[in-house]
This record gives sequence, C-alpha cells and structure tokens, in this order.
Amino acid sequence: MTKKKKMPEIALANAKKVANCKALQKKIQALYKKVAADLAKEAAKIPKDGKVSEKIKRNYLDQYVKQLEKEIDKLEETIYKEVQVRMGLTAQAVVDANIKWMGKAGLNLAGAFDTIPEEVVKNLIYGKVYKKNWTFSKALWKADSKIKKDIHTIVAEGLAKQKPTFDIAKDLEKYVNPSAKKPWDWNKVYPGTSKKVDYSAQRLARTLLQHAYQQTYRQVIKKNPFVTGVIWHSVFAYGRTCQACMDRDGQRFDKGKEPLDHPMGLCYLEPEIPLSMDEIVDQLADWAHGGHHPDIDEYVRDAFGHSGR
Repeated sequence: MTKKKKMPEIALANAKKVANCKALQKKIQALYKKVAADLAKEAAKIPKDGKVSEKIKRNYLDQYVKQLEKEIDKLEETIYKEVQVRMGLTAQAVVDANIKWMGKAGLNLAGAFDTIPEEVVKNLIYGKVYKKNWTFSKALWKADSKIKKDIHTIVAEGLAKQKPTFDIAKDLEKYVNPSAKKPWDWNKVYPGTSKKVDYSAQRLARTLLQHAYQQTYRQVIKKNPFVTGVIWHSVFAYGRTCQACMDRDGQRFDKGKEPLDHPMGLCYLEPEIPLSMDEIVDQLADWAHGGHHPDIDEYVRDAFGHSGR
C-alpha cells in the first residue's frame, strides 16, 4: 500500500521539474538539428565533380567550417538563456507548491518567497553553491570549445584520409545532428570526437534544473515550523540510478543538510511533517488569534522578508 504524502503539492513540483527537463531536452536537440539542416543546405553548394580544383573545394570547406563555428556560438547563447528560463520555472513551481500547501492549512503566503527563484538561479549559474571556480557560462564555453575541436578533427582526419570534400562536409552535418546515427567505426575514423554533440549541454541543463529544484526546496522549508526534515527518494530508473542514490532512498536528512544530487540526477525530496493537517490548522488558528507561536512568527517574517516586506 502506497503511503499517503502529507504534502502532495511538492510531488507536483517535482513533476513540473521533470516536464521542464524534457521540454529543455527537446529544445536543445531541435537547436542542434536546425544547425545540421542549415549545414545540409550549405553542403549542397560544395562541388562534387572533378571539374573544380581541390584548392577551390578546400576553400568551400573552410567557409563551411567558419559558418558552422558561428552557428555553434549562437547556439551556446540560446542554450544559456533557455536553461535559465527553465530553472526559474522549476524554482517557482517549488515556491508555489509550498504556498498552496500552507494555504490549505489556513496561512496565506501569497507573494511570499518572491525573490527566491531569481536568487537560486543566480547562485547556481554563477557557481556560488559549488566548489572551485565554476560558472555555467564557463562550462558551456568549455563544451563549445570541445565541439569546435571535434569539427577541426573531422576536417583534418577527413583530409588526411583523402576523403572527398563533400563527404567531409556531410560527416560534419552528421556530427552536429544529435539524432543522426553514427557508423560503428566513427571513433576510429574520427578519434576523440563525441558521438552525441549535445551530451554536455544536456548534462548541464538537467543538472542545473535538478539543483534549482533542490535549492529552492531548501529555502522555502528552512524556517517552516511544521517541516522537521527531508526524506530522500530515488526513482530507480533502469540503468540510471547509481548505488549512492539507491542507498539514500528513504533516508532522512536534517533541513539544509541534504546533499546536492549528482550531475543529471533524478531524485526528489519529501518534507518530513510529524503533525497531521488538522493539528497544523489548529496551531495556525491559535496563532492567528494571538496565541504564542514564535516559530510561526519567525517563519512568516522570513517568508515575506524575501520580498522586502
């Protein structure tokens, strides 16, 4: 029998996080596919027959590569913005879940925690919650540089193997398309290049959305007097759930002590709430009528303090 959750709204927030991850995954794939489609049009301009000198063909290829690098730079900028938007939506879903649940208990927190989503997004993309000198822009730039390096490797290896210029261009198109099936000997022909061009961007996006969810969760419950801890839950996705997450499943953490999920994590959090909803309603009713509940006073001050009230 499945245990009834005391705050089902937070489960819905996790579902929105998952939906945001899927939407972002499709968006990133579509961006790379668009670049590949544009490359296909450019590749069609490269002469295929022997009537044009190899020097002219090479000039075509050089221009092709320069255009591709510009497209990769534009794509990096777009991904940076798209990820931030989805992080904000994920963080807001957690805030809204908490406000809705407290509203059911009789405490109106409309407008509370207003700035938390923006604060969480900034802290994550600028690396303030991570060790070392990490930022999202540096991580994306590094991924961008790897793609450009792969592009030049494909060109250099193709020329060394005396592949036709047109074929090299088509291989570049295949490399940039995340859905294109690579031949079994791809890494032998082009050693060191990635088979999935969007892997690094997808990994960063999924990780940042997961951490936006967790960091917002931490902020909205830290002063909540009715939440005493955090229960970790693993999803046990086949081939995806690591041993550390399996071991954490069902484990209780003090508020603010739960670990950040690893890159591309899928785990979710549940609030530990010892009191029943009726007991919470009674306490809030007593507080509203002047009863002495300093913990509720502090929670409300903290909640609206984020919005400058």
